Amino acid sequence: MRRNSLAALFGLLLLAAQNSSATQISVPLQIDYSLIKKVLLSQLYTGKDQTAELWNDRHGCSYLRLSKPDVSGNNGQVKLLNQVQAQFGSHLGGQCLTLLEWAGTLETLQKPTLDAEHSVLSFPIISATAYDAAGRHLTIDKLQDLIKRFAEPKLGAVKIDLNESRNHIEDTLAHFLPKDNAAEVKDILKSVKFSSIAANADNIGISLDFNAPAKRAALTPAPAFSEAEQAQWQAAWQQWDVFLSSAIEQAAADTQSPALRDTLMQILADSRSAFAAG
Repeated sequence: MRRNSLAALFGLLLLAAQNSSATQISVPLQIDYSLIKKVLLSQLYTGKDQTAELWNDRHGCSYLRLSKPDVSGNNGQVKLLNQVQAQFGSHLGGQCLTLLEWAGTLETLQKPTLDAEHSVLSFPIISATAYDAAGRHLTIDKLQDLIKRFAEPKLGAVKIDLNESRNHIEDTLAHFLPKDNAAEVKDILKSVKFSSIAANADNIGISLDFNAPAKRAALTPAPAFSEAEQAQWQAAWQQWDVFLSSAIEQAAADTQSPALRDTLMQILADSRSAFAAG
């Protein structure tokens, strides 16, 4: 998920959590496979035309390249299809002598897995199978060795890491939330973790869990805002509202989850009413 989408999500959840009696809140999400593909492209397939050069001999005589990844679900696992180009050769007298050249498809089945802290989602390889252009299973020893040594570790290293987003989310929310909430937001973000992961046919189902903020003691009512303070508050809230509305739409698009959009929009609508009444 994009960082601004996460920031909006936590901003709204913070508003909702203020009225929650639960000590922990769990939010179900659906991570569409198109988002997993975006993660792959940003972390591994960074070459021209969405290619990933996993190995080469520095002379261009031997290499292993993947390209154009396609991600889907398959019986509780993530199926990744790649176009593969492999070449083996020798560098002799300033020229390459090609010994073997192959192009086909690599299919990997990968299991969505959470680390011990439930902060990092990774996709370790369960199986890797190479096929030729006609769909025949290949067992070329050198090719299998390259896949085992270079393709599997690098594909398995792709991850979605909550830890990389926490500081950015905190900085984003700091522009909109009162300073009184800073410590509260930091504590909530520290508690955020993934849970209940499952690879479905069209998406990865996962939950985001976090601790609700502690209830505060009732404070003595403050004096009503003056007209100038009312205008200042309305301007600040409208800026916050526009940001959240836009980010909710982005979060729904990224996760392909209409249910998430409806839930967040309802929280936003309730918050509008609460602030107006306040």
